[in-house]
Parts: sequence; C-alpha cells; structure tokens
Amino acid sequence: MKHVVAVLLAFVACAAANRVVPRGIDPNYTPQNTAVLEGTSVVFRCWKDPASVLSPRIQWHEFATLPQGQLISDDIFVLPSHPNSARYRIVVDEDAVNQRDLHVLNVTLADAGTYACVDGVASIVEVRRATAELVILGGSQRCTTTMPDENANLAVIERQSITAECIIDYRGNLIPFMRWNGPPPFAQIQSSTPTASYSAMQAYADRTMHSNYWQSVTNFTEPTTPPADDAATNVPDFVHNHNSPRITVHWTPTITHVDGVKPLNEYYVGDQLECGIDAFPSPAAEWTNIRTGESYSGTTFTVQPHWLGLSQQLRCQAMNIINNMPFSDDYFIQVNVVSPPTTPTTTPPTTTTPPPAEADCDIITGHWESIHPLNAHLCIEIDTSPQVGGFGNLHGVLRNGTEVAWIDLMGAADPGDYGHVSWTGIWPENRFVAGFIGECSKCHGVEHLLVSAISRTKGGPPCATPGEIQYSQEFEFVRSSSITCPPISIPVPTWQDEV
Repeated sequence: MKHVVAVLLAFVACAAANRVVPRGIDPNYTPQNTAVLEGTSVVFRCWKDPASVLSPRIQWHEFATLPQGQLISDDIFVLPSHPNSARYRIVVDEDAVNQRDLHVLNVTLADAGTYACVDGVASIVEVRRATAELVILGGSQRCTTTMPDENANLAVIERQSITAECIIDYRGNLIPFMRWNGPPPFAQIQSSTPTASYSAMQAYADRTMHSNYWQSVTNFTEPTTPPADDAATNVPDFVHNHNSPRITVHWTPTITHVDGVKPLNEYYVGDQLECGIDAFPSPAAEWTNIRTGESYSGTTFTVQPHWLGLSQQLRCQAMNIINNMPFSDDYFIQVNVVSPPTTPTTTPPTTTTPPPAEADCDIITGHWESIHPLNAHLCIEIDTSPQVGGFGNLHGVLRNGTEVAWIDLMGAADPGDYGHVSWTGIWPENRFVAGFIGECSKCHGVEHLLVSAISRTKGGPPCATPGEIQYSQEFEFVRSSSITCPPISIPVPTWQDEV
C-alpha cells in the first residue's frame, strides 16, 4: 500500500512539473465575471484541460437560487429538475471536443450570483474549480426630468432650475454607481439599496449649456458585503449611458446700451438712436413716442423734423417669445429737439501755389533713408566755404539697414548745384571700395537722391585674371527725421595755392 501511494505522489509531482494532470479544467478557458442588462444572454466558458491523462467530469453549479449551490449540468446534459433548465444550454463545438460552455438565456434579476465550473473527479484543487460572478441590471435607467420637451417646441429659459433623476434595479454583489456628465455647473447626489440604485442632478440653466445634454453613466463600486466562498469580486467595468434631451437655452431680452445718446438730452433733426439688445431667439424692436403714440419698428430711430422745438419721451422696447410666452425689456430716454447752432462766417483759405513737378534740390546736407530697393541710411554734409576752394566738399557716413557700423564717405559736389554729387567709400552691400554717383532733384516738392555704385572685385593671381566690375542697383533716398547720425568731421584743407 505504501508503494502505491508513493507511486501516485511521484506521478502527481511529475505531472505538475511537465504540465500533465490526471484530470481538470483548462486554465485558458474558464468563466469570466460579467455584468449585463436583464433580458440579454450570457455565455460562461469552461473547457476540459487537454493535458489531462484521464477524462474530467465537467459540471456546472449556480449559487443564485440557493446559497448552498445547485447543480445545473453533468457533462453535456442539463438537469431537467433545475427550475431554470429551459433557459440553460451546454454548448459543445464539433471541432472542440473539450468544450463545455454554459449559456444562460434571457437572464432575469434572479439569475445574478456565482456560477462555478467544476471537475467532479479532479484531485488537484488548482484545476478542479473555476468561478465567475454575474451582476444583472434591471434594464435601462428609469429617468425623469423637469427639462421641457423639445418635441413640443418648448425650450429651457436661462436661470431656470433643471433636475433629472434616474433609478436602476440590480442584483449581485456590486452596486451600480451612476455619475453625471454634462455642461457645468451642476450638483449631483446618489443613494442605493440592496436592490436599486438612485442618482439625481440639478442645475440652473446658463446660455453656455446651449445645444448640450446631460448623461447618466452607470458603472460599479466595490462589493457591498463580504463575498461568499468562490464569489468573484472583480466584475469588469460595465458602462451604460442615459442621455437627457438636448438643451436649447433661450434667454429673455435685455437692452444693454443705446448708441447716440447726447448730453443735456439735446438732439437735432436727423440724429439717430440705436438700441443694443441681448436675446435669444432674435428679438423684435420698436421705438415709441410716449406722448404722441407714434411708433417706429427696428432698433434704429431717427429724430423727426416735426418734433423741432419740442420735448418728447421715447421708449425702446425689445421683445421675443419663449415657450409661447412674450418677454420684453424697455429703455426710456428724454429727447429735446433743438436747432443746430449757426455756422460762423469763415475766411476763405489762402491759395497756395503747388510746387513744380521737377526742380533742383536746395542742398543735400542732411539725413537720408533709402526707400528702394534695400534699406540704407546716409548722412551728408557739404562745405562750400572759400577755404576749400569754392567746391562742394562732401563728407558723410553710410550704412545698410541691418548693420550698426557706419562707413566714412568723402567726395564733392558742384558749388550751388547738387544735381550731381560723387564720393568714395566702402559699399555695405559687398564690402568693396566703390565709387558712388548721385543725383538729387525735387519731384512736386519732395527731394529724391538717386545713388549708384561701381566697384571691382579682387582678381586672380598676379598678372592673371582681373577682378570683376560690379554695378549696384540704383538706390532711391528720401529725407528722414528718424535717423540719428554719428558726428561728421570735415578736415581742414592742408593744401596751399601755388605762388
């Protein structure tokens, strides 16, 4: 006898080490926890372990109708003695001889509880039994709301209180928890019993809620009581939504301002007043003279000629209709219609002779800025004193629009004639020594200084290829008051006349 026991223990140890078991349930095909709506069907999976060396005996038990459990099936046969046998099916696929799935058809609240797949003859606990928990919701939420019915062309009015509440029946060891989503702000509460869960929300309508809706979302909290033996606790998330009717928020008219109001309430014939109105749906507007009964439709009103010299009381009224009810807002204003002041006699303006289309520049000393084709700044001073021989001795500085450094210039201009000037310097466009020629003229009184440059690039090796002659684009300068130039020094001439 001891020898037999030792052999059996050795077989079990070898089976565990090599994934071979005498009997048992396939751990890859076991029933899973689930939650469903009442009236749907549920499938619990259970397969024989293909590693079994002996044939398992698969049985299904349920702990919903009896706390101590009740047998549903033995192998592929449903016990006819079970009160729910007509709604049970054992499914065996033709190509899966190990399959023993349990189908529960058209579930009711009473079907909620623990279901167990058991190998009735397995000796190893780990592969003998697998359980799943079934939680059932009693159909969709039963919800009511104070929100008006849009099908009856009724709308929510701004600042109106709105409530919605939902109740859902359930059975099982988890409580369905209903939370609300939707346009804020809103408050919500909830409570539950062992058989039903209640949730409600309340909000005051705001125009930002327009075209939105609130949604009650159902999922689950933790188990309410300690689970019984073999009861599952990890029912997966189950989400069921209930949407409120879409919110169409309307608001009653408010006259926010009136344009054209004058101090002392004094107006001239032809003056206009206009009401600014905030409302949805779009309002109608009407101006009324309270004293005469005259009415004028629209938001804009024009002071009438026959009111000249009279004082009138006007009302702007904005109106719209919400849920077949009229709403309005009024704005009152005193209008004293007076004659405009007499226009004083004015002296005709002195006629100014327009400047000629083209004339010579007076002098080109000053600050210049190019307007075409690239940005550049130019500062020039001309010395025509006798000590420089009567010539226009030109000194200046130049820079392009992207550099900070200024480059010294030196040149000359004809005395009293600045149609042509010339100088030398380093042209910022290419950083080569260049000769510049300029021409200044007035066009309709506006001075234009046109400047071009010519230079030569460095050539090849000595006695080889000469450098390339380069011509700049023609720059157009105009006078500028925004340029701050550095000091320009004009050196004293050092030459002497020949004796």
